[in-house]
Amino acid sequence: IVNTAKKYENFINWNLVYFADYNPVIKLKDGHFATFTPSLDISQNAKSVINLAKFCKSLDIKFFYVNLPNQICISEDSDVSGILDFSNQNADKFLNMLKDSGVKYYDMRKILHEQGMNHHEAFYITDHHWTAKTGLLAAREILKFLRDDYNWPVNPEILKPERFDYVIYRDWFLGSYGKKVTLVQAEPEDFTMIYPKFETLLKFNVPDKNIDISGDFRITYDFSKVNEEGYYIRTPGAAYVHGRRPIIRLENLLADNDKKLMLVYDSFSLPVIPFLALSVKNIQAVDLRQFTGSLETFTKKYKPDLMIVIYYIEMLSHGSQSSTAPFNFR
Repeated sequence: IVNTAKKYENFINWNLVYFADYNPVIKLKDGHFATFTPSLDISQNAKSVINLAKFCKSLDIKFFYVNLPNQICISEDSDVSGILDFSNQNADKFLNMLKDSGVKYYDMRKILHEQGMNHHEAFYITDHHWTAKTGLLAAREILKFLRDDYNWPVNPEILKPERFDYVIYRDWFLGSYGKKVTLVQAEPEDFTMIYPKFETLLKFNVPDKNIDISGDFRITYDFSKVNEEGYYIRTPGAAYVHGRRPIIRLENLLADNDKKLMLVYDSFSLPVIPFLALSVKNIQAVDLRQFTGSLETFTKKYKPDLMIVIYYIEMLSHGSQSSTAPFNFR
């Protein structure tokens, strides 16, 4: 039915988007699909992150926030940024509040530009997530932060692109935007699985799936997600660390450090977490959309050396029940 509707819209050249719709999909000039974000009041969300940073400080846990990008670039998409889309303006307001409160943050928008990448290039054409290759880049940059600013004995060079093999599934992936506009308007794109060329030995634990195994890097992948049948069913991005889970635990059994890292993450970090584990001894990752326990209690029990909140800014407001509550990012 949706396919037929899209064919009809194409036939009559119905190039209009209902902005009040859920995730209204827009096709940008270069063919990438995106959705425009309205101007948001992010003050309560910022206060929530600030409260979490203060809580970590009270436990002598280091803390920083990583701001993830949107497809829309404030400079390269100047025809819509600040006019129809306010994702960058929301992020700027949010980060300024963190800065004023003394909360350390890193802005991946800036990192992308320093690496010579534009926002569109970092993302899938038909999806709202960045690619696995961008996730690998982000993991390397986070290791640099940990090494240079926090004196962690980690090795960002281990995540150089040439140290990995890339298995490409041609025309295999139709992202969330592609599913919505259907194959009438979007074309399947390539999907990449990334594997280290060097020796790895990890312990991987996902409590809600009863996974508790040791092995090489491949144990962190759920290949059933890659091999699902049908473009509208297949979600290969969820292959990385088995998709959105309440808790993911990784231990690098070959690591030469004893550092403990805690991540509060969303789905952007699925292709980031396993690569971080290639240099960090212990990682516990919590997705607050799935986690029903107390983040405060969990943090006290795990006692990490450092906590990172790594979020796409709009996700802090999605489904908010009580945005003023400490540590509530839903």
